Amino acid sequence: MKKYFVIYTLLALAIVGSAYLFNAAIDPYDKYRWNPLGLEKAVTESRELKFRHIDARRDAYGFFFIGSSRVQRLDPALAEELTGLRGYNYGVENALPEDLLAIARHLLAAQKPREVFLLLDFYMLNGYIGIDKRLLQSHLKSYLDPAALTDTRKSFLGIERMYFSLEALDDSFTVLWNNWRGIVKKAYEENGRHVVETPPDYPRLAKQYFSSQYVDYRIDRTRVANLAEIKRLFDAAGVKLTVAISPMNKEHLDAVFKDDHLRTMFLAYKREVVNIFREVRDFNNFGVEHYDGNPWWFDSVHPSEPLTAIMLKAALGRETPADPRFGKLVTPGNIEDYLRTEFGERP
Repeated sequence: MKKYFVIYTLLALAIVGSAYLFNAAIDPYDKYRWNPLGLEKAVTESRELKFRHIDARRDAYGFFFIGSSRVQRLDPALAEELTGLRGYNYGVENALPEDLLAIARHLLAAQKPREVFLLLDFYMLNGYIGIDKRLLQSHLKSYLDPAALTDTRKSFLGIERMYFSLEALDDSFTVLWNNWRGIVKKAYEENGRHVVETPPDYPRLAKQYFSSQYVDYRIDRTRVANLAEIKRLFDAAGVKLTVAISPMNKEHLDAVFKDDHLRTMFLAYKREVVNIFREVRDFNNFGVEHYDGNPWWFDSVHPSEPLTAIMLKAALGRETPADPRFGKLVTPGNIEDYLRTEFGERP
C-alpha cells in the first residue's frame, strides 16, 4: 500500500511540475519576459509599450486612466466627450501601488495631466504579493524609489504561483494554438485602451486570485504610503484626481465574504483607501447585483466596456447607475455608516 502511495504521489508531483514548466516555458502572461519561440503572448507587456508611447512625447494628453488590467477597458474617447480633455489609458496588468506611483511620476515628468482617474483593486494592498517582475524589467523602474528595487516579498526561487493554475495551462495552449494558426491580435489601441472584445456568455469565477493575490492578506504600510504619495504628487501639481474602487461580480464578492479573514481585510482596505483620498467612488459592493453575467463581465473581476462606461459616467458625476449603491461616494464622514449598512448584515 505504501509503495502505491509513493508512486501516486511522485506521479502527481511529476504532472504538476510538468504543467508548471510548460506554462513557465510558454510564459503566456509575460511574467518572466522570455520568449525563445517568438510567440505572441496572451498578454502583451503593457508597461513597456505604454511607457514608450508616453515618453516619446509625440502626443499630448490631458486625461489619464491609471490602474491594473481592470481599468484597461475604460475608453479615453468617452473621457474626452465628458471632460473635453484628450485621454490616454495607462492601465497595466497586475498593477500594484509601486507601479501606480512610478506611472504617476512618469506622467508628471513627460506630460501635463489635468485630470486622472485612478482605479484601485482589493488585492493591491496585500503585503504578501511581491513586486511584479515586469515592473523591474521595464523603463518605469527608473521612477521607483531605490528601496523598491530590492523587494523582499518575492516568491520562493522566483516561482510564479499563477503558473500552477489550470487557467494558465489553458492560456498556454491557446497561445500555441493561435500562433500555429497565425492569429495575431492587437492588444491595445493608440490611446492605450484594450481593443474591444465580446464578453463570454458565462463569465468564469477568477479563482486564481484566491490562490495568489489574496493569500495571507495583510495591509502593507509601504503600499499605503505609495498611494498617499500619489495623492500628494497630483495635489501639488494641481491635477484633479478621481479615485474609484474596482468592482467584483456578485459571485466573486460572495466568495470573498465566505472567508472571515478576507472579509475583515476587504473592509480594512476600504478604510485605508478612503482615509488617504478622502473621496472615493466604491463600485465594489452589492449594488453590482444589477449587473450580472453577459454583457457586463469578461470574468468575475474584469468589467466589460459597457460596464466601464457606466462606471466612468458615475465617477465623474454625469450619470447615476441603475442601483445608486454602485459607485457610492464614500468619505471619512460616512464610511462607517456605509460599511455597516452595505456589509454589516452579510455573512
